Amino acid sequence: MTNRVHQYLMEIQTCFRLGSGWSDRLALALAGLEFHLSNFLRLPFKSTATICRIRLGGIRDIWLRRRSGDFFVFHEIFTSQYYHLADSLVPPAPAVIVDLGANVGLATLFLADRFPGARHFCVEPNPGNCALLRANLSFLRDRLTTLEGAASGRRGDARFFDSDWTGGGHLGEKGPSTRSVRCVTMDEIISTYRIKAIDILKVNIEGAEKEIFSAKPDWLTRVRCIVIELHNGYSLEEFRADVASSGFDVLEPCSEFANAVIVAVRTASLAHSPSNSHRADRDAKSHVRVVGV
Repeated sequence: MTNRVHQYLMEIQTCFRLGSGWSDRLALALAGLEFHLSNFLRLPFKSTATICRIRLGGIRDIWLRRRSGDFFVFHEIFTSQYYHLADSLVPPAPAVIVDLGANVGLATLFLADRFPGARHFCVEPNPGNCALLRANLSFLRDRLTTLEGAASGRRGDARFFDSDWTGGGHLGEKGPSTRSVRCVTMDEIISTYRIKAIDILKVNIEGAEKEIFSAKPDWLTRVRCIVIELHNGYSLEEFRADVASSGFDVLEPCSEFANAVIVAVRTASLAHSPSNSHRADRDAKSHVRVVGV
């Protein structure tokens, strides 16, 4: 209980830090509390999005669905700093960032604030999420490319299961809510947009990551940093073995680099990282996981 209360207070602090004005700060805080209360009471989520105005590299209008997983993701990213990366783990000025499983664009929003000159490629299979993603990231203009489809290791169409959580949908052949989706491969993205190097590859695709990385694809040689969630029994050791041949070293969450999520970086990058930069980063940051209730 103490941890939950502390988490709620941290979330309220985030709302007051990011909210553009007092009305926005209060609206964000109340929506977050509504999310937790609705989880506790097991109320159905609301599919209608409301606008929130925040200060993040300028004034940004973001659209979030009340009583939905959107608020979990918002606080996971901006309160728990889930995708915070130490300077020594990423190139000095990332030019290309690919987000597989982009949801409503909040991870890209976070990374765009950290790396304002980067070009972003977002892959998301849920049409409702895609609509909000485009709205939330409209300020990126021609630096944003959105591909509506499911990230996969093979081309063509596949069956997709949509989750009621607004995230968590996944490729699968069975289930009452399945529909057909277009599969988007990394080879397609790289060849279509003539990408020579990918500075950061963020992956959260609810199980499809095993198919992609177990094939040990050639395009991995173009990637400098991978930020990934693993699902459905695809273990850390399996992932480590799959990317090792491409020159990656895999860091577990809460490593000495203070990463909250699994990160794979070039072994040479770790060898030449400043000796104290990751320690300072770790000491300056305290990770708090978002709780669902």
